[in-house]
Amino acid sequence: MKTELCHFCLRTGVLCPRCEEKVKKGEVSPSYMEIAKLLLELESKGFSALEEIMEGGVDERTFIEQLFWPSTLLTINKVWLPDDSVETKVILKGRRPWADVKKLAEVAKQLRGLSLRVEFVR
Repeated sequence: MKTELCHFCLRTGVLCPRCEEKVKKGEVSPSYMEIAKLLLELESKGFSALEEIMEGGVDERTFIEQLFWPSTLLTINKVWLPDDSVETKVILKGRRPWADVKKLAEVAKQLRGLSLRVEFVR
């Protein structure tokens, strides 16, 4: 996976001079660093469709299913809010996903512009 920062810097959190310069210039935001690190973790766990998902080659449902793996996606609903914004309500069942739900929701916001509201059922 191609990233703005080198893989070593993302995995360790210690920036080399080149990557540190990108952060200082504002070319890379702190949220980018967190998301890229999560995506690298996902890739290392065998997420085979990562490039396709990042480029938008899959539909919304498949994107969300893959993002919250190993949880089972029960349903997706659109929630229209009074301020004319739309949230996507995601209902999951089973084991917790591989990363923090709030971070995964931020990944969805950054990659696809999806505002997610995530709930779990037993």
